[in-house]
Amino acid sequence: MSIRIPINPEYDFDIAPSEQAEYANPVMLNNKLIQNANAHIAVSSMLNKLMQQLVGAKQDHREAETVKRDFEKQTIITGNPNSNDRKSTLLLEAFIQAETLSLGLVDDYLQIKKTEVETRNKLEVLQSKINANQQILGAIEASTVNIQTHLAYVKMEMRNAGNY
Repeated sequence: MSIRIPINPEYDFDIAPSEQAEYANPVMLNNKLIQNANAHIAVSSMLNKLMQQLVGAKQDHREAETVKRDFEKQTIITGNPNSNDRKSTLLLEAFIQAETLSLGLVDDYLQIKKTEVETRNKLEVLQSKINANQQILGAIEASTVNIQTHLAYVKMEMRNAGNY
């Protein structure tokens, strides 16, 4: 008597394996392994492209942050805020906005901030796509292990029955 561990939840031990070809036929199981391998390649390729895009997006974001920081520094140097304007980050930001308004650079400052926000959002979108693809890759790998385990079980059953 052998211990039967249901590897594939759709495999029914009460029905003959010959009537469950999609779960008991080694050729079908090997085909599923090949499908998983192809899916793994496709997802890995997509993940590689996303990682390359992420590198470029990080560089773009760093550049946008640098432009914004340089603009703010120049505004602070030009405006020379008093000690009350430097007491907190919020007060300093208010000073920068007031100074850009007085210098007529509001449109430039808003464009710089908009670019920085857009690059940050692009980073977040790419990171979420990478995370989703990594989860899909994990599911494919888990499914592959499941099929391999089930295939080993099917082969053992076939050997025991003298059909393999």
